[in-house]
Amino acid sequence: MKRTCAKVRPLSVRLRGQNDPLSADNTYELVCEVVGARPEPVITWWKGSVPLKNTRERTSPDKNITTSTLTFVPTLRDSGKYLSCRGGVPLIPDSAIEDGWRLNIYHVPIVSLELGSNLNASTIREGVDVYFECNIKSNPWVYKVSWRHNGKTLFNNASAGTIVSNQSLVLQSVTRSRAGIYTCVGSNQEGDGESNPVNLDVKFAPVCRAGQQKVYGVARQEAAKILCELEANPKDVSFVWKFNNTSEAVDIQQSHFVSDRARSVATYTPMTELDYGTLLCWGRNELGHQRHPCVFHVIPAGRPDPVHNCSILNQTAESLHVECTEGFDGGLPQHFIMEVFDTQTHALVSNVTSRTPVFTVGGLESGLGFVISVYAANGKGRSDSVPLHAYTLKAAEKRTGISVTPGTILNITPILGVLVGVVAALVLVAVVIVVVMRLRGHDDDEMDEDEETMRNGGGVAGVRGTRKGAPQTATNGGDEKSTGQTLGKDICDGTDPDENNPDIIPQKNGELVDLILLIILVEDITYAELALPNAHTVYVPPVNRRQEPTVYAQIDVSKKVPQAIDCAHLSQAQQQQQLLLHHQHPSVMLPQAQLHMHLHQPHHPPRPEDDEPSSVETPLMSSHRESTV
Repeated sequence: MKRTCAKVRPLSVRLRGQNDPLSADNTYELVCEVVGARPEPVITWWKGSVPLKNTRERTSPDKNITTSTLTFVPTLRDSGKYLSCRGGVPLIPDSAIEDGWRLNIYHVPIVSLELGSNLNASTIREGVDVYFECNIKSNPWVYKVSWRHNGKTLFNNASAGTIVSNQSLVLQSVTRSRAGIYTCVGSNQEGDGESNPVNLDVKFAPVCRAGQQKVYGVARQEAAKILCELEANPKDVSFVWKFNNTSEAVDIQQSHFVSDRARSVATYTPMTELDYGTLLCWGRNELGHQRHPCVFHVIPAGRPDPVHNCSILNQTAESLHVECTEGFDGGLPQHFIMEVFDTQTHALVSNVTSRTPVFTVGGLESGLGFVISVYAANGKGRSDSVPLHAYTLKAAEKRTGISVTPGTILNITPILGVLVGVVAALVLVAVVIVVVMRLRGHDDDEMDEDEETMRNGGGVAGVRGTRKGAPQTATNGGDEKSTGQTLGKDICDGTDPDENNPDIIPQKNGELVDLILLIILVEDITYAELALPNAHTVYVPPVNRRQEPTVYAQIDVSKKVPQAIDCAHLSQAQQQQQLLLHHQHPSVMLPQAQLHMHLHQPHHPPRPEDDEPSSVETPLMSSHRESTV
């Protein structure tokens, strides 16, 4: 017995998902689901009354659910249309069921720009007001409208004559600098939409183009080509040339210049000194005459001026970069030359020529010094050169001061040599200081011995110190003899015993030196000073052995004894007799001076052990006296 398949209408037809806005030109996959149809239903897609293709179907294993997937790319024109899905069994009439959405298509703003309706783009000239209108179609609506001039964003600036008001732009009193391309940009969440470009053509009378050559150096009987370029709109310009010097102004005939729209070239040949001066160039177009002429100076040609403000901006191990500022070109086109010489061999290492005073030279040896010469040249000659001194850095493997690679010699750099010299100098100074201190210590020991001798009854100057309240001590005959022989030898040889003493300032050019000799008595005399007549003082630090009264002693060498001893005619016995006389009357043995001693007793409380009065007088208590010892 044959079984027959039942025919069942679709129970439901549904588009999956939600009806969200779709972005134009993006790809989406929409799914339509049909439930309960027997046999398998037929599913179709429609956009309005237009059927859609590019679908695929899939049926569940139980044959109960059938799905259809549509690949859909919406466009801006699809906005507002109805997208639907229909499912039905063909064997059952009117069994189709439909489900659909109303399409909402988002898109980038569509913007159009146009000049104000009452403006003629071909008749706009300087000084008039211009405005633009921006028309926008957008879904969703724009959140910002911006304006651009030649690709640069414009901002509202009323003081500069730029007024931005939402979808309109106003330019007040336009100038030729406002000419160019204008666009309007609308922005929403889908992106930025830029309008069509609108060219603002501003008409103006001729003016001189900036950056032209103003000075021409021309020799006598040399034809010079003077170029005059103008900026004008429209560019059809008629030219007038004149020559002006200190005495007259002359029109230049049209046969001496040629014109091409906004360019004109005059041929000028100076014959005498009076032909050097100024050339003037005017232009005229349909908007009017040029207000200020272009000025060109014709001067006698010569060599260019030297470059200046040269600096070395980059020094590497093998290259140098030099930049300078150019000087006057002498009236002719100039170029620049840089020559690099080795400082040791004076050989030319590199020669660089440039149209501008900017040079880069490479391939140099590292760690060397160079002398750089930069100068300019034109058809009349070359300028004076500007010298520079530079050096290349050392390579990485040579930057260490000493190379200790086995089998190589120590490589001492100049910096290390300087450091070694400084250290050696410091060591030498230290050695000299030690030697001087040793010699000073030896001299101090000898001075202590002299002081001890003075305390024992003898002295170079014949001054005896007596301790207060203590009996005088007798002198040793042997020491006295030895001292007398030495002193007698010095006196008879005509030499001063203190001549070689570095602590004594010698007499120069016949000047007398006042010697304030340090006489250290046992406890009473503390220190003395050595002073020059012109107030230069040699200070000897005080020897504070105890808190004792201070006594000053001064030797007056300004007086001389009337008689001098001629030692050349004295026998040895007579010299010894003079030495004995010296110990008894020292002033007789000093032919160069008489000895005067002034003792000063400062205000100190008396010592309790000083029972006997001092044997010296204080000049503060009595008048100055001269005591010949």
